[in-house]
Amino acid sequence: ELKTGNLFWRQVSAFLLIVLGLFVLIGGFGLGGAFPVQLFKISAWFVGYGAFLVPFVLIFLAIAKFKHEEYQVPFSKLVTSLIFLAMLAGMLHVVLDNSNAASYAESGQYGGQVGNSLRSFSLMFLSQTTAFISFFVLGWIAFMFMFGLSPKRMAEKFMNLFKRDPKDAD
Repeated sequence: ELKTGNLFWRQVSAFLLIVLGLFVLIGGFGLGGAFPVQLFKISAWFVGYGAFLVPFVLIFLAIAKFKHEEYQVPFSKLVTSLIFLAMLAGMLHVVLDNSNAASYAESGQYGGQVGNSLRSFSLMFLSQTTAFISFFVLGWIAFMFMFGLSPKRMAEKFMNLFKRDPKDAD
């Protein structure tokens, strides 16, 4: 009995993640009232323009929760989702010059506060270009891990884009 009730509330929380994601998405377009708009502004303050992907990440986590036998978000999916959003925020913010970075972060633009923090840290050791490439690669790895994609399979799919069919060579 206790286990059934616990599983019920875990399913309800997964459903609420979907509703929350939809609210953030609607709020991103300035619709839905004060609550969704404020949810989007909070997301944007954290991850800047990456806030437009927050609803999809929340829905992804809800689906992962529904698929799990115990209706829990697998820790690895949660962590890689957060890493993906953080790397996206860093990638969006690292291209800014130093004089504007903090004000853009405060207004929820580019990479938000997370992007600004990652930008500040990475530029102590790397140039803007290498920091951008590092954020891109780490974000891509997190994305592949989120969806269970292997690098080999991704490379094969990419290479197939450039293969010519022997019949087309004539």
